[in-house]
Amino acid sequence: MPTARLKSRWCRVRAGLTAVSGTLICAAVVVFLDVVLDGGYVFSALVCPIWFLVGVLRTVVRHPGLGVTAARILIPVTTVLLVAANYGVQGGIVSANADRLIQACERYREANGAYPERLDNLVPRYLNSIPRAKYRCLSSQFSYYASSQRHTLSWCELPPFGRSVYIFETGEWRCVD
Repeated sequence: MPTARLKSRWCRVRAGLTAVSGTLICAAVVVFLDVVLDGGYVFSALVCPIWFLVGVLRTVVRHPGLGVTAARILIPVTTVLLVAANYGVQGGIVSANADRLIQACERYREANGAYPERLDNLVPRYLNSIPRAKYRCLSSQFSYYASSQRHTLSWCELPPFGRSVYIFETGEWRCVD
């Protein structure tokens, strides 16, 4: 008897996983696109509300079990919360790494009378290596521009727009786009 009950329970679990397999695949794709590619939340902000509504409608129309209903509704919510948390962490990383670069550039200017022409000039005396803007994201490089009148440090906060720019001569941050 216990074996039959266990087998029945396993069949229900397998059926439930099959019922939400598309939802799990969608969650993986959304997390990959937002967390891995750019460390932002644009894709999940567009997809997750629609995905949530589709999950609710599918639940109303098909009347699956409580577990499948909970999964179809909670997985999009959990995904968008995970992506938003990642965005917050990435923002802290960007801020800390930008501060390190700015301080290194200021020390370089104090020692040499001018800002560096390239960030590579800071290595190894002022920094061990040039930090990435975001941790483990494809769009994670700082851009540095040097001219005779202006030196700037920037990164793209929310691709393709939302570039934050630090102007060394004025010591202020500006948002472009």
